[in-house]
Amino acid sequence: MSSILKKLSISSEKIYYDDFNNSSQVNELKFRKKISSEKKIDYFKEISKNHSIRVMDNEIVRILKKVPKNGLILDLGGCWGWHWRNIILTRPDVKVFLLDFVMESLIHSKEILKNQVNNNIYLINSDINKLPFENRTFDLVWTVQALQHIPSFENACKEAFRVLKNNGTFINYSFNSAFFIKWIYFLLRKKYHISGNFKGEYFLERGSKKQENIIKKVFLNKIYKRYTENLFHPDLKINTGSEKSIIGKLDSYLSSNFWLLKFISRQISYEVKKIENTDI
Repeated sequence: MSSILKKLSISSEKIYYDDFNNSSQVNELKFRKKISSEKKIDYFKEISKNHSIRVMDNEIVRILKKVPKNGLILDLGGCWGWHWRNIILTRPDVKVFLLDFVMESLIHSKEILKNQVNNNIYLINSDINKLPFENRTFDLVWTVQALQHIPSFENACKEAFRVLKNNGTFINYSFNSAFFIKWIYFLLRKKYHISGNFKGEYFLERGSKKQENIIKKVFLNKIYKRYTENLFHPDLKINTGSEKSIIGKLDSYLSSNFWLLKFISRQISYEVKKIENTDI
């Protein structure tokens, strides 16, 4: 792994890092650092407030089938890294590189991933906008609700494309802009944020035709859309995110590309393969 991590230093916490300068997300970095500096007692209780654990565990099972033997995965904006907590049992041949621009989040991930850190999972404090890796390094670039916070979505996609191997897969999950849910927000007189700065704390742009067109422009290939977290809407008090939620299990079965789900799903993903012998 030394050749992949050669541009990075390693901290006393055994986390790899570089001296990046992200001027476009200064407020968000402060916001995320403040949240991540708080002590966490029950990690999975906290996670279930923002993600459906059973749905995303099912997504991991699905996407790992796309990764070749001894494959390399790059998780952009991986935060606490909880998606990969079981990978040593299911795909011990695979290596995961978990990148996040908040060092404090990566310190939390050590509590969840434990002995996997620096064995089959590597933690990296760096910037999505300028990835510290060589061209054509990874078999899968996966990102969950991270690129939606990048003001230059196109630049982030170009970086993902650059470090992806030929025939590798890129999967980006964003909040969906769901008509039915938007209507419920309206009835409840709640603000349904679609694009722009949110409360001055961070940038957010929900999944959109604009994002889809940018990915098409960068990858020059067909995109496969998928709708997930259809029964999980914590802002509306529909919280089915726990590991033991029966509704969460049902929700994982509902995840698909069925077009009607776009009206209710919380999350949309865009999946595309990198065509062989293409470069930006």
